[in-house]
Amino acid sequence: AGVSERGLRTWFDKELITETGIRNTVFRNEASGRTGSMLNVAVDALVRRFLLRTELRGGGAWVELVHDRFVEPIRASNGVWFPLHLSALQRQAVLWDEQGRSSGLLLRDEALVEAEAWAADHADDLASHEQEFLAACREAHEAAERERRQSRRIRMLAIAAMAITILAIGAAVFAFTKTHEARENAKLAEDRIAQVGQMVGDLGMARLLSMASELDKAGDRNGAVTLLQTVIDLNPALLADLDDDTLSTDSYELLESVSWHDENGGEYAYIPAGSFLMGLDVTNPIAYGDEQPKHLVNSPGFWIGRTEVTNEQYGRCIAARVCSPPDGSTGLRNDEWNKRGFEKHPVKVLWPQAVSYAKWVGGHLPTEAEWEKACRGPEGSIYPWGDDAPSKEWLDFQGDSPAGQNEVGIYPATSYGLFDMAGNAAEWTNSLYAPYPYTADDGQEDLTEPGQRRVIRGGGGSLGNFFCAGRSDWSGTATLVGFRVVASLTESAE
Repeated sequence: AGVSERGLRTWFDKELITETGIRNTVFRNEASGRTGSMLNVAVDALVRRFLLRTELRGGGAWVELVHDRFVEPIRASNGVWFPLHLSALQRQAVLWDEQGRSSGLLLRDEALVEAEAWAADHADDLASHEQEFLAACREAHEAAERERRQSRRIRMLAIAAMAITILAIGAAVFAFTKTHEARENAKLAEDRIAQVGQMVGDLGMARLLSMASELDKAGDRNGAVTLLQTVIDLNPALLADLDDDTLSTDSYELLESVSWHDENGGEYAYIPAGSFLMGLDVTNPIAYGDEQPKHLVNSPGFWIGRTEVTNEQYGRCIAARVCSPPDGSTGLRNDEWNKRGFEKHPVKVLWPQAVSYAKWVGGHLPTEAEWEKACRGPEGSIYPWGDDAPSKEWLDFQGDSPAGQNEVGIYPATSYGLFDMAGNAAEWTNSLYAPYPYTADDGQEDLTEPGQRRVIRGGGGSLGNFFCAGRSDWSGTATLVGFRVVASLTESAE
Protein backbone atom coordinates (compact mmCIF):
# COMPACT_ATOMS: atom_id res chain seq x y z
CA ALA A 1 0.00 0.00 0.00
CA GLY A 2 3.08 2.26 -0.25
CA VAL A 3 3.46 2.55 3.53
CA SER A 4 6.88 2.24 5.19
CA GLU A 5 7.40 0.10 8.26
CA ARG A 6 8.57 3.16 10.15
CA GLY A 7 5.46 5.09 9.14
CA LEU A 8 3.23 2.24 10.27
CA ARG A 9 5.02 1.81 13.61
CA THR A 10 4.90 5.58 14.22
CA TRP A 11 1.18 5.65 13.47
CA PHE A 12 0.53 2.89 15.97
CA ASP A 13 2.78 4.52 18.57
CA LYS A 14 1.57 8.11 18.22
CA GLU A 15 -2.05 7.83 17.13
CA LEU A 16 -3.56 4.46 18.06
CA ILE A 17 -1.92 4.40 21.49
CA THR A 18 -2.04 7.33 23.88
CA GLU A 19 0.90 8.60 25.93
CA THR A 20 -0.63 6.87 28.96
CA GLY A 21 -0.63 3.50 27.19
CA ILE A 22 -4.29 2.96 26.37
CA ARG A 23 -6.11 2.46 23.08
CA ASN A 24 -7.12 5.52 21.11
CA THR A 25 -9.77 5.91 18.40
CA VAL A 26 -8.91 7.65 15.13
CA PHE A 27 -11.47 9.11 12.73
CA ARG A 28 -11.62 7.57 9.25
CA ASN A 29 -11.86 10.36 6.69
CA GLU A 30 -13.23 9.08 3.41
CA ALA A 31 -12.76 12.42 1.67
CA SER A 32 -9.02 12.55 2.31
CA GLY A 33 -8.54 8.81 2.11
CA ARG A 34 -6.77 8.75 5.48
CA THR A 35 -7.34 7.66 9.03
CA GLY A 36 -5.30 10.19 10.89
CA SER A 37 -2.00 10.15 9.01
CA MET A 38 -2.40 6.57 7.66
CA LEU A 39 -3.79 5.71 4.23
CA ASN A 40 -7.21 4.06 4.41
CA VAL A 41 -6.08 1.23 2.12
CA ALA A 42 -3.43 0.28 4.71
CA VAL A 43 -6.01 0.52 7.49
CA ASP A 44 -8.35 -1.78 5.57
CA ALA A 45 -5.55 -4.36 5.26
CA LEU A 46 -4.98 -4.29 9.03
CA VAL A 47 -8.72 -4.62 9.67
CA ARG A 48 -8.78 -7.74 7.49
CA ARG A 49 -5.94 -9.16 9.58
CA PHE A 50 -7.96 -8.54 12.76
CA LEU A 51 -5.46 -6.05 14.24
CA LEU A 52 -7.88 -3.15 13.94
CA ARG A 53 -11.60 -2.75 14.04
CA THR A 54 -13.96 -0.08 12.73
CA GLU A 55 -16.87 1.28 14.74
CA LEU A 56 -19.64 3.41 13.28
CA ARG A 57 -20.90 6.18 15.53
CA GLY A 58 -22.06 9.75 15.19
CA GLY A 59 -22.41 9.44 11.44
CA GLY A 60 -18.76 8.45 10.93
CA ALA A 61 -16.31 5.56 11.18
CA TRP A 62 -13.71 5.31 13.94
CA VAL A 63 -10.74 2.95 14.00
CA GLU A 64 -8.98 1.41 17.03
CA LEU A 65 -6.94 -1.63 18.09
CA VAL A 66 -8.99 -4.79 18.42
CA HIS A 67 -7.96 -5.31 22.05
CA ASP A 68 -6.02 -3.64 24.86
CA ARG A 69 -3.72 -6.68 24.93
CA PHE A 70 -2.08 -5.43 21.71
CA VAL A 71 -0.83 -2.21 23.34
CA GLU A 72 2.16 -3.54 25.30
CA PRO A 73 3.49 -5.90 22.57
CA ILE A 74 3.34 -3.03 20.06
CA ARG A 75 5.13 -0.62 22.39
CA ALA A 76 7.75 -3.22 23.28
CA SER A 77 8.38 -4.04 19.62
CA ASN A 78 8.71 -0.34 18.75
CA GLY A 79 11.06 0.17 21.69
CA VAL A 80 13.46 -2.32 20.11
CA TRP A 81 12.92 -1.42 16.47
CA PHE A 82 13.33 2.39 16.55
CA PRO A 83 16.81 2.52 18.18
CA LEU A 84 18.02 -0.13 15.71
CA HIS A 85 16.62 1.46 12.57
CA LEU A 86 16.67 5.24 13.19
CA SER A 87 19.75 7.40 12.72
CA ALA A 88 21.14 9.65 15.45
CA LEU A 89 19.47 12.57 13.68
CA GLN A 90 16.06 10.88 13.68
CA ARG A 91 16.30 9.73 17.30
CA GLN A 92 17.31 13.21 18.47
CA ALA A 93 14.51 14.78 16.42
CA VAL A 94 11.98 12.53 18.17
CA LEU A 95 13.35 13.53 21.58
CA TRP A 96 13.39 17.22 20.60
CA ASP A 97 9.79 17.06 19.38
CA GLU A 98 8.56 15.16 22.44
CA GLN A 99 10.21 17.54 24.92
CA GLY A 100 8.85 20.81 23.65
CA ARG A 101 11.49 21.47 21.01
CA SER A 102 14.04 22.72 23.49
CA SER A 103 17.10 24.47 22.04
CA GLY A 104 19.23 22.47 24.45
CA LEU A 105 18.48 19.31 22.43
CA LEU A 106 19.71 20.69 19.11
CA LEU A 107 22.74 19.11 17.45
CA ARG A 108 25.93 21.14 17.29
CA ASP A 109 29.44 21.02 15.87
CA GLU A 110 30.55 17.50 14.79
CA ALA A 111 27.17 15.93 15.59
CA LEU A 112 25.48 18.42 13.27
CA VAL A 113 28.04 17.78 10.51
CA GLU A 114 27.33 14.03 10.71
CA ALA A 115 23.57 14.64 10.73
CA GLU A 116 23.84 16.90 7.68
CA ALA A 117 25.78 14.21 5.82
CA TRP A 118 23.20 11.52 6.69
CA ALA A 119 20.31 13.82 5.71
CA ALA A 120 21.91 14.51 2.33
CA ASP A 121 21.84 10.76 1.55
CA HIS A 122 18.35 10.13 3.00
CA ALA A 123 16.42 13.27 2.09
CA ASP A 124 13.35 11.25 1.07
CA ASP A 125 13.26 9.46 4.43
CA LEU A 126 13.02 12.60 6.58
CA ALA A 127 9.71 13.17 8.34
CA SER A 128 8.39 16.72 8.67
CA HIS A 129 9.46 17.06 12.31
CA GLU A 130 12.95 15.83 11.37
CA GLN A 131 13.22 18.46 8.65
CA GLU A 132 12.11 21.11 11.14
CA PHE A 133 14.62 19.78 13.67
CA LEU A 134 17.45 19.96 11.17
CA ALA A 135 16.46 23.51 10.17
CA ALA A 136 16.44 24.55 13.83
CA CYS A 137 19.91 23.01 14.28
CA ARG A 138 21.25 24.94 11.29
CA GLU A 139 19.75 28.20 12.51
CA ALA A 140 21.21 27.72 15.99
CA HIS A 141 24.59 26.86 14.48
CA GLU A 142 24.60 29.99 12.31
CA ALA A 143 23.61 32.15 15.30
CA ALA A 144 26.41 30.61 17.37
CA GLU A 145 28.89 31.25 14.55
CA ARG A 146 27.80 34.88 14.33
CA GLU A 147 28.24 35.22 18.06
CA ARG A 148 31.67 33.59 17.92
CA ARG A 149 32.73 35.91 15.10
CA GLN A 150 31.47 38.90 17.04
CA SER A 151 33.28 37.71 20.16
CA ARG A 152 36.49 37.31 18.18
CA ARG A 153 35.99 40.78 16.72
CA ILE A 154 35.40 42.26 20.16
CA ARG A 155 38.53 40.52 21.46
CA MET A 156 40.51 41.97 18.57
CA LEU A 157 39.04 45.41 19.24
CA ALA A 158 39.96 45.09 22.89
CA ILE A 159 43.49 44.06 21.91
CA ALA A 160 43.71 47.03 19.53
CA ALA A 161 42.43 49.37 22.23
CA MET A 162 44.93 47.96 24.69
CA ALA A 163 47.72 48.34 22.13
CA ILE A 164 46.86 51.99 21.64
CA THR A 165 46.77 52.49 25.40
CA ILE A 166 50.11 50.75 25.84
CA LEU A 167 51.62 52.90 23.09
CA ALA A 168 50.37 56.01 24.85
CA ILE A 169 51.66 54.88 28.24
CA GLY A 170 54.97 53.88 26.70
CA ALA A 171 55.30 57.25 25.04
CA ALA A 172 54.46 59.02 28.27
CA VAL A 173 56.99 56.97 30.25
CA PHE A 174 59.59 57.60 27.58
CA ALA A 175 58.85 61.30 27.75
CA PHE A 176 59.08 61.40 31.52
CA THR A 177 62.30 59.40 31.60
CA LYS A 178 64.04 61.48 28.98
CA THR A 179 62.81 64.75 30.42
CA HIS A 180 63.73 63.66 33.92
CA GLU A 181 67.21 62.63 32.83
CA ALA A 182 68.02 65.87 31.08
CA ARG A 183 66.08 68.90 29.91
CA GLU A 184 67.75 68.79 26.51
CA ASN A 185 66.00 65.49 25.81
CA ALA A 186 62.53 67.00 26.18
CA LYS A 187 62.26 67.65 22.45
CA LEU A 188 63.08 64.01 21.73
CA ALA A 189 60.32 62.92 24.11
CA GLU A 190 57.82 65.25 22.48
CA ASP A 191 58.74 63.85 19.08
CA ARG A 192 58.14 60.29 20.30
CA ILE A 193 54.69 61.19 21.62
CA ALA A 194 53.90 62.96 18.35
CA GLN A 195 54.86 59.81 16.44
CA VAL A 196 52.45 57.72 18.51
CA GLY A 197 49.75 60.34 18.02
CA GLN A 198 50.29 60.18 14.27
CA MET A 199 49.99 56.37 14.34
CA VAL A 200 46.66 56.71 16.09
CA GLY A 201 45.60 59.49 13.73
CA ASP A 202 46.25 57.30 10.70
CA LEU A 203 43.40 55.03 11.84
CA GLY A 204 40.97 57.94 11.60
CA MET A 205 38.69 59.16 14.37
CA ALA A 206 35.56 57.75 12.76
CA ARG A 207 37.16 54.29 12.76
CA LEU A 208 38.35 54.64 16.35
CA LEU A 209 34.89 55.79 17.46
CA SER A 210 33.36 52.82 15.65
CA MET A 211 35.75 50.50 17.51
CA ALA A 212 34.79 52.12 20.80
CA SER A 213 31.07 51.82 20.01
CA GLU A 214 31.42 48.10 19.28
CA LEU A 215 33.26 47.58 22.56
CA ASP A 216 30.53 49.49 24.37
CA LYS A 217 27.73 47.46 22.76
CA ALA A 218 29.57 44.27 23.77
CA GLY A 219 29.38 45.37 27.40
CA ASP A 220 32.88 46.81 27.75
CA ARG A 221 32.08 50.47 28.47
CA ASN A 222 35.35 50.92 30.39
CA GLY A 223 37.36 49.63 27.44
CA ALA A 224 35.48 51.90 25.05
CA VAL A 225 36.00 55.00 27.18
CA THR A 226 39.66 54.10 27.81
CA LEU A 227 40.26 53.79 24.07
CA LEU A 228 38.69 57.17 23.29
CA GLN A 229 40.30 58.92 26.25
CA THR A 230 43.72 57.59 25.23
CA VAL A 231 43.24 58.80 21.67
CA ILE A 232 42.13 62.21 22.88
CA ASP A 233 45.08 62.48 25.26
CA LEU A 234 47.42 61.72 22.35
CA ASN A 235 45.80 64.03 19.82
CA PRO A 236 42.62 65.91 20.81
CA ALA A 237 42.41 67.60 17.41
CA LEU A 238 41.50 64.23 15.83
CA LEU A 239 37.87 64.77 16.81
CA ALA A 240 37.64 67.54 14.24
CA ASP A 241 36.99 64.76 11.70
CA LEU A 242 33.61 63.99 13.29
CA ASP A 243 30.39 65.54 12.03
CA ASP A 244 27.48 66.43 14.30
CA ASP A 245 25.01 65.50 11.53
CA THR A 246 26.21 61.89 11.23
CA LEU A 247 27.06 60.89 14.80
CA SER A 248 24.79 58.26 16.36
CA THR A 249 23.19 58.56 19.80
CA ASP A 250 25.57 55.87 21.10
CA SER A 251 28.54 57.89 19.84
CA TYR A 252 27.30 61.00 21.65
CA GLU A 253 27.01 59.05 24.90
CA LEU A 254 30.58 57.80 24.54
CA LEU A 255 31.92 61.26 23.73
CA GLU A 256 30.20 62.61 26.86
CA SER A 257 32.29 60.14 28.89
CA VAL A 258 35.66 61.51 27.74
CA SER A 259 37.35 64.84 28.38
CA TRP A 260 40.38 66.88 27.52
CA HIS A 261 42.19 68.75 30.30
CA ASP A 262 44.34 71.85 30.18
CA GLU A 263 47.36 72.29 32.43
CA ASN A 264 45.36 74.25 35.00
CA GLY A 265 42.81 71.52 35.66
CA GLY A 266 40.16 72.76 33.24
CA GLU A 267 38.02 69.94 31.85
CA TYR A 268 36.69 70.21 28.30
CA ALA A 269 33.88 68.50 26.39
CA TYR A 270 33.92 68.01 22.65
CA ILE A 271 31.31 69.68 20.44
CA PRO A 272 31.26 67.92 17.03
CA ALA A 273 31.40 69.85 13.78
CA GLY A 274 28.14 70.65 12.02
CA SER A 275 25.67 73.34 11.11
CA PHE A 276 22.98 74.67 13.47
CA LEU A 277 20.26 77.30 13.50
CA MET A 278 21.42 80.33 15.48
CA GLY A 279 19.02 82.88 16.95
CA LEU A 280 15.23 82.90 17.19
CA ASP A 281 12.31 83.44 14.84
CA VAL A 282 10.69 86.87 14.83
CA THR A 283 7.47 85.35 16.17
CA ASN A 284 9.08 83.58 19.14
CA PRO A 285 7.51 85.07 22.30
CA ILE A 286 10.65 84.68 24.45
CA ALA A 287 12.84 86.70 22.07
CA TYR A 288 14.05 90.18 23.04
CA GLY A 289 14.68 91.20 19.44
CA ASP A 290 18.43 91.12 18.93
CA GLU A 291 18.42 87.30 18.54
CA GLN A 292 16.72 87.68 15.15
CA PRO A 293 16.69 86.57 12.44
CA LYS A 294 17.20 82.86 12.90
CA HIS A 295 19.97 81.77 10.52
CA LEU A 296 22.18 78.81 9.65
CA VAL A 297 25.76 78.80 10.94
CA ASN A 298 28.39 76.17 10.21
CA SER A 299 30.86 75.31 12.94
CA PRO A 300 33.96 73.12 13.01
CA GLY A 301 34.34 70.85 16.02
CA PHE A 302 35.79 72.36 19.18
CA TRP A 303 36.52 71.64 22.85
CA ILE A 304 34.74 73.86 25.40
CA GLY A 305 35.04 73.99 29.17
CA ARG A 306 32.54 71.77 30.92
CA THR A 307 32.19 74.45 33.60
CA GLU A 308 32.81 78.13 34.03
CA VAL A 309 36.33 79.00 35.20
CA THR A 310 36.41 78.96 38.99
CA ASN A 311 37.95 81.34 41.52
CA GLU A 312 40.47 78.63 42.36
CA GLN A 313 41.58 78.18 38.75
CA TYR A 314 41.81 81.90 38.14
CA GLY A 315 43.77 82.30 41.37
CA ARG A 316 46.51 80.05 39.99
CA CYS A 317 46.78 82.35 36.96
CA ILE A 318 47.23 85.28 39.34
CA ALA A 319 49.88 83.34 41.25
CA ALA A 320 51.67 82.74 37.94
CA ARG A 321 51.72 86.55 37.48
CA VAL A 322 49.81 86.30 34.22
CA CYS A 323 46.34 87.38 35.34
CA SER A 324 45.42 90.43 37.39
CA PRO A 325 43.07 90.20 40.40
CA PRO A 326 39.36 90.69 39.65
CA ASP A 327 39.31 93.74 41.94
CA GLY A 328 41.85 95.61 39.84
CA SER A 329 42.37 99.22 38.84
CA THR A 330 38.86 99.86 37.50
CA GLY A 331 37.35 100.32 40.92
CA LEU A 332 35.07 97.31 40.40
CA ARG A 333 35.46 94.71 43.11
CA ASN A 334 34.92 90.98 43.33
CA ASP A 335 35.32 90.24 47.01
CA GLU A 336 34.63 86.51 46.64
CA TRP A 337 37.47 85.36 44.41
CA ASN A 338 39.95 84.66 47.24
CA LYS A 339 37.58 83.90 50.10
CA ARG A 340 37.50 80.49 51.75
CA GLY A 341 34.45 78.49 50.66
CA PHE A 342 34.19 80.20 47.26
CA GLU A 343 36.97 78.25 45.52
CA LYS A 344 34.56 76.36 43.24
CA HIS A 345 32.35 79.35 42.45
CA PRO A 346 32.65 80.94 39.00
CA VAL A 347 35.14 83.79 38.92
CA LYS A 348 33.84 87.17 37.69
CA VAL A 349 36.30 89.30 35.76
CA LEU A 350 36.61 91.97 33.10
CA TRP A 351 36.67 90.86 29.47
CA PRO A 352 40.44 91.52 29.01
CA GLN A 353 41.13 89.47 32.13
CA ALA A 354 39.10 86.58 30.74
CA VAL A 355 41.05 86.81 27.48
CA SER A 356 44.36 86.70 29.38
CA TYR A 357 43.34 83.61 31.31
CA ALA A 358 42.13 81.82 28.17
CA LYS A 359 45.47 82.49 26.44
CA TRP A 360 47.34 81.28 29.52
CA VAL A 361 45.68 77.85 29.36
CA GLY A 362 46.11 77.64 25.58
CA GLY A 363 42.63 78.63 24.48
CA HIS A 364 40.30 81.50 23.69
CA LEU A 365 36.91 82.75 24.76
CA PRO A 366 34.10 81.09 22.81
CA THR A 367 32.60 82.99 19.94
CA GLU A 368 28.92 83.56 20.48
CA ALA A 369 28.27 81.00 17.73
CA GLU A 370 30.38 78.38 19.52
CA TRP A 371 28.65 79.17 22.79
CA GLU A 372 25.15 78.85 21.33
CA LYS A 373 25.92 75.62 19.45
CA ALA A 374 27.32 74.10 22.65
CA CYS A 375 24.28 75.28 24.62
CA ARG A 376 21.67 73.98 22.18
CA GLY A 377 23.13 70.47 21.99
CA PRO A 378 22.71 68.08 19.07
CA GLU A 379 18.92 68.52 19.16
CA GLY A 380 19.05 72.31 18.72
CA SER A 381 17.05 72.84 21.93
CA ILE A 382 15.73 76.19 23.17
CA TYR A 383 17.31 75.78 26.62
CA PRO A 384 20.46 73.89 27.66
CA TRP A 385 18.31 71.10 29.12
CA GLY A 386 15.76 70.88 26.27
CA ASP A 387 12.58 72.75 25.42
CA ASP A 388 10.86 72.65 28.83
CA ALA A 389 10.45 75.92 30.70
CA PRO A 390 13.10 76.76 33.33
CA SER A 391 12.61 75.21 36.76
CA LYS A 392 14.51 74.48 39.97
CA GLU A 393 15.44 71.10 38.53
CA TRP A 394 17.86 72.76 36.13
CA LEU A 395 19.15 75.89 37.87
CA ASP A 396 18.89 77.97 41.04
CA PHE A 397 15.67 79.55 39.88
CA GLN A 398 13.37 81.92 41.73
CA GLY A 399 10.58 83.97 40.21
CA ASP A 400 11.36 85.00 36.66
CA SER A 401 15.15 84.89 36.86
CA PRO A 402 17.99 82.72 38.16
CA ALA A 403 18.90 83.37 41.78
CA GLY A 404 22.38 83.62 43.32
CA GLN A 405 25.55 81.86 42.26
CA ASN A 406 26.68 78.41 43.39
CA GLU A 407 29.59 76.08 42.96
CA VAL A 408 29.98 75.08 39.34
CA GLY A 409 28.61 71.76 38.14
CA ILE A 410 25.99 71.03 40.80
CA TYR A 411 23.01 71.02 38.41
CA PRO A 412 22.42 68.39 35.68
CA ALA A 413 24.68 68.45 32.63
CA THR A 414 23.50 69.19 29.11
CA SER A 415 23.46 66.57 26.35
CA TYR A 416 27.03 67.61 25.53
CA GLY A 417 28.10 67.21 29.16
CA LEU A 418 28.27 70.94 29.99
CA PHE A 419 27.22 72.62 33.23
CA ASP A 420 25.65 75.99 34.08
CA MET A 421 24.98 77.13 30.52
CA ALA A 422 22.01 78.90 32.14
CA GLY A 423 22.07 80.33 35.63
CA ASN A 424 25.08 80.79 37.90
CA ALA A 425 27.33 83.41 36.23
CA ALA A 426 26.64 85.11 32.93
CA GLU A 427 29.55 84.50 30.56
CA TRP A 428 31.80 86.54 28.32
CA THR A 429 32.19 85.55 24.69
CA ASN A 430 34.93 86.66 22.33
CA SER A 431 32.42 88.40 20.04
CA LEU A 432 31.83 92.10 19.66
CA TYR A 433 28.14 92.90 19.75
CA ALA A 434 26.74 93.21 16.22
CA PRO A 435 23.35 92.73 14.53
CA TYR A 436 22.51 89.33 13.06
CA PRO A 437 23.17 87.37 10.94
CA TYR A 438 26.40 86.31 12.66
CA THR A 439 29.55 86.33 10.51
CA ALA A 440 32.89 85.43 12.05
CA ASP A 441 35.03 87.17 9.42
CA ASP A 442 33.48 90.66 9.65
CA GLY A 443 35.81 91.80 12.44
CA GLN A 444 33.65 90.99 15.44
CA GLU A 445 36.08 88.24 16.55
CA ASP A 446 39.11 90.52 16.26
CA LEU A 447 40.74 90.88 19.68
CA THR A 448 42.33 94.17 18.62
CA GLU A 449 39.03 95.73 17.53
CA PRO A 450 38.59 98.95 19.54
CA GLY A 451 34.91 98.32 20.20
CA GLN A 452 34.12 97.80 23.88
CA ARG A 453 30.75 96.10 23.98
CA ARG A 454 31.13 92.32 23.99
CA VAL A 455 28.36 89.71 23.81
CA ILE A 456 27.29 88.15 27.11
CA ARG A 457 25.68 84.69 27.08
CA GLY A 458 23.99 82.52 29.69
CA GLY A 459 21.59 84.23 32.09
CA GLY A 460 22.91 84.71 35.60
CA GLY A 461 21.88 86.81 38.59
CA SER A 462 19.30 89.34 37.46
CA LEU A 463 19.99 88.62 33.79
CA GLY A 464 16.94 86.73 32.57
CA ASN A 465 17.84 85.68 29.03
CA PHE A 466 18.90 82.16 29.96
CA PHE A 467 17.59 80.53 26.78
CA CYS A 468 20.43 79.46 24.47
CA ALA A 469 19.87 82.21 21.89
CA GLY A 470 19.70 84.97 24.52
CA ARG A 471 22.40 87.65 24.20
CA SER A 472 23.30 90.94 25.85
CA ASP A 473 25.97 93.57 25.15
CA TRP A 474 28.03 94.75 28.10
CA SER A 475 31.15 96.84 28.35
CA GLY A 476 34.21 94.62 28.50
CA THR A 477 36.07 97.06 30.75
CA ALA A 478 33.27 98.05 33.10
CA THR A 479 31.56 94.78 34.03
CA LEU A 480 32.63 91.71 36.03
CA VAL A 481 31.30 88.56 34.35
CA GLY A 482 32.05 84.82 34.37
CA PHE A 483 33.46 82.87 31.43
CA ARG A 484 34.50 79.48 30.11
CA VAL A 485 37.29 78.61 27.66
CA VAL A 486 37.44 77.00 24.23
CA ALA A 487 40.64 75.05 23.62
CA SER A 488 42.54 76.34 20.58
CA LEU A 489 42.70 72.99 18.75
CA THR A 490 40.42 73.82 15.81
CA GLU A 491 39.31 76.95 14.06
CA SER A 492 36.42 79.11 15.26
CA ALA A 493 32.90 79.06 13.82
CA GLU A 494 32.31 80.79 10.59
